[in-house]
Amino acid sequence: MKANQFDHIAKVYDLLASFVFGKKIIEIQQRTFYRLPKNKKVLIIGGGTGKIIPYIEKQLQPAHLVFLDYSKVMIELAQKVDYNGLIEFINDSYEVLFKQKEEYDIIITNFFLDVLTPSQLSDVLPKIRTLMKDDGYWVVSDFRIDPHPKKKYFHWALHKTMVLFFKVTANLKNTTLPDYIKEIEATKLYKKRAVKYAYFDMMFTALFSKK
Repeated sequence: MKANQFDHIAKVYDLLASFVFGKKIIEIQQRTFYRLPKNKKVLIIGGGTGKIIPYIEKQLQPAHLVFLDYSKVMIELAQKVDYNGLIEFINDSYEVLFKQKEEYDIIITNFFLDVLTPSQLSDVLPKIRTLMKDDGYWVVSDFRIDPHPKKKYFHWALHKTMVLFFKVTANLKNTTLPDYIKEIEATKLYKKRAVKYAYFDMMFTALFSKK
C-alpha cells in the first residue's frame, strides 16, 4: 500500500470522525471564517470527503474554489457534494501546488499537517507562504496535545490510538504530533490572527496572515 493512502477508508472516514469527536470536528474548522473576506479565491489542501464545502460556500462565498486531495475516492465523494459556485478538483499530492505559480486569497489546511512527517512539515510550512497573496490568509485546523496534566495523557492516548488505526488502514507514515502553532510561528513568516480550541482543547483552528 502507498503511504498515506486513504482510499480504503474514505467512505467511512466522516462516520468514524463523528463517532469519536461528534460535531466538534466540523465546527472547529469554521470558527475563524467570520474573519475572512468573501468572494475570493480559496484553496483547500487535503479536503477529504468535502464535508466542509457547504460551510465554505455559505460563509465565504468563494469566487473560485480549488479543492486538492491525494485520495481518488475522497475526490469522488467531494465531487458529489452540492456546490453552486466555481470549483476545481485536483487529485494529486500537495507538492504539485508548489510547482505552479498560482496565488490564493485564502488557504485552508484542515487536519492536513498531521499527515506530514517532521521533514515534510519543515519543508511545507515556509512554502505555504508562496501560495498566498500579499493580503492572503491561512486557516489551519488540527490536533494538539495540551500541556495541562489533566488533558495531556488523554490527548496522548487518543492520538496514539488514531495513529495505530491509520497506520493499519492507510499506511500513515507520520506518528508525531508537534505544536503546530509554535512550528508555524517559528518560521517567522506568518502573523497569528486568531486561535480557537475544541474537544477538551485537543483540536484547534488558527488564522494566519503574511508578516
